[in-house]
Amino acid sequence: MKWKHRIKYWLIALALTIVAAIMMYVGFALYYDTIYFDTVNSVLGFGIGLVSLLISVVALIFSVITYVSIDAVNALSSMEGNVLCNENYNAEYMQLVEQYDDCTTQLDLQKKLFLDLDEYFKKHGKTCMAFTDFLQYFLDRLLWLAYLDTKREDYQIAVRQIIEKIEKKYNEFNAISNGNQYVLREHIKLIKNTLNYQSVSHDGKELDANGKMLNIRGRMLINGVSKTIYYDYLGLEYHKKALKKIRELTGYSDEEFLSHNMDLISKFSYGEEDKKEIDLYLNQAKLAFEQATLSSEADVLWKGYISFNMARIDLLSYLVNNSFPENWHNSLEEAIEARYFVRKIFVANNEVDSFLELEFAKEHIYAQALLLSMQHYLSKDKAERVKLSKAAEKLGDEISQINTHNENIFTRSLKYICDITKA
Repeated sequence: MKWKHRIKYWLIALALTIVAAIMMYVGFALYYDTIYFDTVNSVLGFGIGLVSLLISVVALIFSVITYVSIDAVNALSSMEGNVLCNENYNAEYMQLVEQYDDCTTQLDLQKKLFLDLDEYFKKHGKTCMAFTDFLQYFLDRLLWLAYLDTKREDYQIAVRQIIEKIEKKYNEFNAISNGNQYVLREHIKLIKNTLNYQSVSHDGKELDANGKMLNIRGRMLINGVSKTIYYDYLGLEYHKKALKKIRELTGYSDEEFLSHNMDLISKFSYGEEDKKEIDLYLNQAKLAFEQATLSSEADVLWKGYISFNMARIDLLSYLVNNSFPENWHNSLEEAIEARYFVRKIFVANNEVDSFLELEFAKEHIYAQALLLSMQHYLSKDKAERVKLSKAAEKLGDEISQINTHNENIFTRSLKYICDITKA
């Protein structure tokens, strides 16, 4: 950008030189062609007038340049009424699903997502207001990025490239106020940290002990979608911390609540301080999910995610404390209902045609498989366990009837089904 500024200054200097030359030419022409300059006073008066006129012209030019520059800076840095600070904003999820209904595989979705992000960035990166629109566009699609394979090298390259573009563009907006800089900065951190969590979660790595979401000033987020993402992923971080502690103590290596894992977690003798630490993480996770629920309100899609995350916290708490109240299944059944609703809204006639529709079906089936697994583990009645086994087989038949394009997507659900039917 520096060469553009240099050209501007050279043009200003050239214009001033031309104006000065013209004025000097006119002055000398008048001096030699008229008899007006017959005294020293007349020559001196003419010279002073000429210099005054030159100074006035220079002042006019700089005034115009200053006015144009201020107007340009205001247009560039204005963020009044930006979408990131709109409390009533909500994403158009039906349109978001339809936008990717031609993506039948995970790789199809990855390619189109990053292509859309790149094209939208090119069109919405010139001003602060347009940049906030892009950040919101990105935030709305973070849900879909969670479905991608973060271990793929092309995914990692695409993420690095888009983040580098975002940070470079942010650094160009150095004329905006501190308050607006905070708005942009915290949302950029939200995007980066969410992508980090998704990558860590998919790779099975342990999270940084200090977490990432805690580095974000969450209370500064106003937009409903931004707050929902922040609190949901904050809850997930605390959930991961609890799992990490449980793994260290029990040797529990698989996140799935399979019967042998449930035995391992619930029958382990936790020390008082260890249990206190685990309960602390689980309670903080629950508080975060409750905040996410408040932020999402009537958001159908987010309700499916958050309610299931809340159910997982409840189940883990019951297992660690080896205490299942009579209504232990309420939160999980609520999650199943929410995911059923999502599936019915976004998957027409139960026909799975796109990768996203396949994910919605998978998530609903997975929640059902988890409930059956927990019921089977807790039930002491042989007849009841047989009934649950048949329900699991029926769920397995449903999986086999879905045209998946990629059967591995149901791996987690099939683990539970196998665990129940072979018990």
